[in-house]
Amino acid sequence: MCLKGAGNWLSLRAVGYRKRHLAVMVLAENTLLLLLGVATGAACALLAVAPAVWLRSGHLPAPSLGALLGAVLACGFAVSLATATAVLRLPLLATLRSE
Repeated sequence: MCLKGAGNWLSLRAVGYRKRHLAVMVLAENTLLLLLGVATGAACALLAVAPAVWLRSGHLPAPSLGALLGAVLACGFAVSLATATAVLRLPLLATLRSE
């Protein structure tokens, strides 16, 4: 998502934003989207399995679910970091001209 709009980020760099500030903004945007997506997905999943859990045992395997959500968040954050790095390494003028 971020590489698609790289021209927007590089436009900010062209008008004087520092790379560090842009990296923070890219990471903040991606982290917000990641957290909202994981929270929405987890809520929908809990809603979907609630009847089965209620009828059968009444409890969820919390440790494995927590580990899975943690792994998803860790992978998502790693990809966000890689994306921010890739955007900031793009050549400024060539990318802006191609947009």
